[in-house]
Amino acid sequence: MKKLSFTKKLTAVFGVALAVVIINALISYSNTIQVTHHQDWVMQSMQVITQLERTLLAFKQTETAEIGYRLTAEKHYLEDYNTALEQTKINLQVLQNFQLQEPQTKKDIILLSQQIDDIFQSFESRLPEHKNQPELSPAAILSLHQSSNHLVNEIQALIKKIQIGEQNLLQQQINSSHSSLTKTITTFSIATFGDVGLLGFLYLLLRRYIIRLKLTEQRLIYSEQKLKIIMDAEPECIQLISPDGTLLEINASGLAIMEVETREELLGRYVGIRIAPEYLEKFLALHHNACRGIGGKLEFEIISFKGRRRWVESHAVPLPHESDGTFLHLAVMRDISDYKLLETQLLRSQRLESIGNLAGGIAHDLNNVLSPILMSVQLLQMKLRQSEQQQLLKTLENNVKRAANLVKQVLSFANGIDNKRGNVDLKQIFSEIEQIIAETFPKLIIFQQDIDKNLAHLCGDATQIHQILMNLVINARDAMPNGGKLSIAAENVQLNQNTPHEIHYICITVTDTGIGMSPNIQERIFEPFFTTKEAGKGTGLGLSTVLSITKNHGGFVNVYSEVGKGTCFKVYLPVAETKKPLVKVIPEIEMMAGEGELILVVDDEVPIRKVTQSTLEAFNYKVLTAGNGRDAVSIYSQYQQDIRIILLDMMMPVMDGEKVIRMLKNINPQVKIIAIAGLALSHTVNQAAEMGVKEFLAKPCTASELLQAIVKVNK
Repeated sequence: MKKLSFTKKLTAVFGVALAVVIINALISYSNTIQVTHHQDWVMQSMQVITQLERTLLAFKQTETAEIGYRLTAEKHYLEDYNTALEQTKINLQVLQNFQLQEPQTKKDIILLSQQIDDIFQSFESRLPEHKNQPELSPAAILSLHQSSNHLVNEIQALIKKIQIGEQNLLQQQINSSHSSLTKTITTFSIATFGDVGLLGFLYLLLRRYIIRLKLTEQRLIYSEQKLKIIMDAEPECIQLISPDGTLLEINASGLAIMEVETREELLGRYVGIRIAPEYLEKFLALHHNACRGIGGKLEFEIISFKGRRRWVESHAVPLPHESDGTFLHLAVMRDISDYKLLETQLLRSQRLESIGNLAGGIAHDLNNVLSPILMSVQLLQMKLRQSEQQQLLKTLENNVKRAANLVKQVLSFANGIDNKRGNVDLKQIFSEIEQIIAETFPKLIIFQQDIDKNLAHLCGDATQIHQILMNLVINARDAMPNGGKLSIAAENVQLNQNTPHEIHYICITVTDTGIGMSPNIQERIFEPFFTTKEAGKGTGLGLSTVLSITKNHGGFVNVYSEVGKGTCFKVYLPVAETKKPLVKVIPEIEMMAGEGELILVVDDEVPIRKVTQSTLEAFNYKVLTAGNGRDAVSIYSQYQQDIRIILLDMMMPVMDGEKVIRMLKNINPQVKIIAIAGLALSHTVNQAAEMGVKEFLAKPCTASELLQAIVKVNK
């Protein structure tokens, strides 16, 4: 059996109570009508009895006046007679007008009227006779009166009969009225008790219903508070938006994203003002779809109250409205700024990886180009002894070495190759930078340099330090298109960076009086590929390279800039420990000449083979050459007894250096190999050492480095 709900029970009880009240009202009304009806009949009966008494009284007055007039002939008796006669007729007419219940009573009243009329005619007939006749004696008059007594007696008897009948009827009506009244009182009492009981029961139900309502209200308040707490605990921004774009509700995470303190600052305001203008149209399309019951998702930027831009991913959920069946827009937003940053960094890493791969190939080719030039310069130095020629060749040698170091710098940035570090004399680098500025920078730029005479030495890579200075001064030059002042300073400083002892640094300061930078730009200047220069005038890698090199040397960079006044970069590099550097004794090149040993030179580049052959032959070595790994294995198979050392390029077509080494080891496990590579990657060097390679040279190498390696392996 299905159990009725509390509301249905309450409705049913209320209906029953209403029906009982209506029935009781009808019964009471019916009983009241009956009592009123009975009262009307009682009153009528009493009126009939009273009227009969009045009629009888008037009749007797008429009779008395008639006798008195006949006895005395006085006029006042005649007037009394006429008055009583007229009153009797009126009374009879009133009796006939009553709505009597008993038909017999009606007949008796009609009969009474006839009898009274008859006796009145008798009175009238005697009065004129009395006027025309001589005056009678009183005895005669009384005798005539007695002759009509029987009619009077009949009238009195009839009136008495009617009175008795009406009194009996009156008694019946009184009894009926009393019975109806008792019944009405009883019914009303029962109905009253029933109504009171129903009202009591209804009160209990209503009280229980009100208690339930209060309990439900408390639960709703608790549920609302709990929901609000849950919403505020949600790490994502939750917003409830009306169809017209007004913000109705927002959680604590939303306040944090919008960078406001209270909800009142946002509620009731248009949400579009916080959307970045370029995404507003797409957001409004998403909002309109949500208000039509269609969900969706969108990534866009918002602008907080503090002006910060954030990337968010918004899921639009249509929320049915409780009143009219329309939809509200429930926006669940997730801050994806970090994700976007990681995505950007990933793209940059992929670009850097691509650049690294490209740089690796370019570096290999450049090193192959630089190798014969560097060895050729040193051969020319042996043949051309004039000082002027030696100076030119020395300049050429330095520039080739500088180019080789720049190639290493590109590989270091792209592939993370560790460069060899040593004590760096910054004064020499500053001198070179000063020369470059003087020869290449516009004359509108005034250059000043202030270098501490007692400037300490650095432990680092000279080429990388040179690159730091070049990037900073080039940026300073570009920041002063109309000229200005460029200053470079260097000094020894001591800093205490949350350590128990002070750390010694060299502070390099590069200052310009250029256009300066805003705080927003300063936050991004060290990001790879970020540049404010025009397309084709900057790669966005200069300052990121500066920061990367500085961090690799254990230092840090500070920037001070103001729009319209200029920029100041301070690079802090830790000072090298004050130890005497070990002096590496390099034998004179003439002392590294051979004794006719046969050396196999294996390289796919013809210029390198020729220059290497010429260099070795100039130092009393015999040389065989091979253009690829297959030829090298074939030649070694024929002349393995005579070949003392193999100079092997690790990157060649047909057969790479690794396969060549394995095949040569299969022929002679004791074969002596010096590996040479345009890309001296750490894993390549380690792999070659594991395979038994005695020495590893990086292109381009000098004749001295080559001869020294041969002497070392040939021992």
